[in-house]
Amino acid sequence: MLSHGASREALEDSLHALLALLSSPRTRAELAELLAGRLRVPVELRRGGTGWGNRANTPWVHVGGIPIPVAYALHLAGARGVVCLGPPRGAEATYVRVDAWTDAWRDLPPRESETQLARRYLRSFAPATPHDFATWTGMTVTDAREIWGRITPSLVRVAFAGREAWSLRSDLAELQSSTLDQPSVRLLPYFDSYLLGHRDHGNVVGPPHHARVYRGQGWVSPALLVNGTVAGVWDHVVRGRTLKIRIEPFTRPPPQAIPLAREEASSLARFLGCTQAETVVLRP
Repeated sequence: MLSHGASREALEDSLHALLALLSSPRTRAELAELLAGRLRVPVELRRGGTGWGNRANTPWVHVGGIPIPVAYALHLAGARGVVCLGPPRGAEATYVRVDAWTDAWRDLPPRESETQLARRYLRSFAPATPHDFATWTGMTVTDAREIWGRITPSLVRVAFAGREAWSLRSDLAELQSSTLDQPSVRLLPYFDSYLLGHRDHGNVVGPPHHARVYRGQGWVSPALLVNGTVAGVWDHVVRGRTLKIRIEPFTRPPPQAIPLAREEASSLARFLGCTQAETVVLRP
């Protein structure tokens, strides 16, 4: 916004006004009218501004002297404050500040929040490295290492997937003793968080099949997960009340994986409101 000519003062005023309006759930249309009133600017209907390929007319307002879709104004608010989804109104989403919506909300100083983030990351994705943490957060490796250094006394080095990594010392015993009580098969959707916790992804998929899961332009394919490892990819289409699923395993799956995958497909069919699932498993 600043590089396109908005003054910092005008931008601050606009963000302050928008965050004040998000003290209760608002739809995009409501935000457009209220924000325009506060800033004393008109609401304009223009095409686009809600996502790729959407050419419908949507409300735009002037923020810092620059016309932008209300959806983009919400991105600005999300960068400055913390915004979450409120209760939907029919087919429309609402947005609200988290501090006004969550009773237990507590603001933290940046240093404390960074440290907590690193610990929570390790609770979910350890063993991991500062490079993994940097990739997951989007921060620089330099910043990730500085934050990592604050919690070094509570970390322990481990050997993991042929490399040196770290875990929280308090989690090590549980990690070392963990086992699967029974075979586990899951159909993970696009961009599942399980697949996004590390830099090189070697912990979940082997090099020969990496490109089939982590594709060009940042796409992460739906994955067949067998006992914690990606064993294939899958796709689906809904035909009437039938969910049709096609699974492409990388190698011959263990015998128990196929019936468990069909159970997963049946659960997904129920979730999507279908009455049945038809699952085809291709030859590797």
